[in-house]
Amino acid sequence: MYLWIQDGNVEIRDASLIWGKTTYETETMLWEELGDNRVKVASIGPAGENLVRGSCIIGDSAKVAGGSGVGCVMGSKKLKAIAVRGHGSVNVARPERFLDAVNTAFTKIKNSPNTLPWRLSTIEANYQPESPSWDVTSDVIRNGQEGYWPIDKRRQLVGKGTGVLKYRKKVTACFSCPVGGMPFHEIEDGKYKGAGGTGYWVNSVWYSERFDVSDPAASLKFHLLANQLGLDGDDASVVLSWAFECYQRGLLTKEDTDGLELDWGNEDAMIKMAEKLAYRQGIGDFLADGVKEASRKLGKDSEKFAIHMKGQDSMDAGYRINKGWGLGLSTSPVAGRHLRGAVCTEVSGLDLKELGWSTTEYEKQPEAVFWVAQAKEIEDIAGI
Repeated sequence: MYLWIQDGNVEIRDASLIWGKTTYETETMLWEELGDNRVKVASIGPAGENLVRGSCIIGDSAKVAGGSGVGCVMGSKKLKAIAVRGHGSVNVARPERFLDAVNTAFTKIKNSPNTLPWRLSTIEANYQPESPSWDVTSDVIRNGQEGYWPIDKRRQLVGKGTGVLKYRKKVTACFSCPVGGMPFHEIEDGKYKGAGGTGYWVNSVWYSERFDVSDPAASLKFHLLANQLGLDGDDASVVLSWAFECYQRGLLTKEDTDGLELDWGNEDAMIKMAEKLAYRQGIGDFLADGVKEASRKLGKDSEKFAIHMKGQDSMDAGYRINKGWGLGLSTSPVAGRHLRGAVCTEVSGLDLKELGWSTTEYEKQPEAVFWVAQAKEIEDIAGI
């Protein structure tokens, strides 16, 4: 079923025709059924339908509610999507005062040194191969066996002339956003020709690093496929790269992996494994409950390189170097996720040295994490 909310009317409708479809297909089919392409849709893909632990809810094809397997919640209730359309308006009691406040906020945002980097998706502005950002965060290479990626691989993946940026067609924005940080990419040639969509981000770079895949087209394809299948890329890349390391160590064989060779840098295997995970096919079913459960079932000391926090797969970099980031991850109420207190100001360009604070030192991290965690909750409550 799906939930249809139009103005003040709420209906539960049959979703048998869209069950099994990707999130992209679901959105398009609901627009056609409802006769209105301004309907907003939040849906699950095959991953949520199949109760894959690392599933999520996708809105507008790339706005992701992830972490904690929320896609499973909808899937367990057979709820494929929520579609919403309103025609009313919001009246403001004192419009002139309100617009003055809006204009003040817009001016501050326009003049902020952080606005342009976000508009450029941070990859172009701060995450170039020569940028110190790579060294501040400490990347997770080959499931964390290493924390540094050679600069030639960095250039191939995200270099301005060679990397994913060459596929970028434009940068879009969420509703009413004065910044605009949603890049749209499309591949026009090669074996992934036709793949396109929004939202390729720094996290998407991290996914590729976990598999040691530096091909930009394959990296973009994996990102887009995760959104289409309703996979939380953060969680999925963890359990899949764990499987790659198990294969490297001889703990999993080609017989276990349905004939796939899970060698580092094998982009085809990376993409095929994402599909197997979402549909719980073969090895995908073994991995579908997350890395903690998979390592428990496999045994053979494989839990030693199963990266999770409190049972949730955690893909974040910065464990070793960035002390504020690591503390934020460790104390986050959404286990192992960085949006509830993780601090990384060197990358964002902020300078708190005058406060006697640095991401690489242990001192003053609790205060910084506490402040960031509170700020995030206020932002969410305010609807920002």
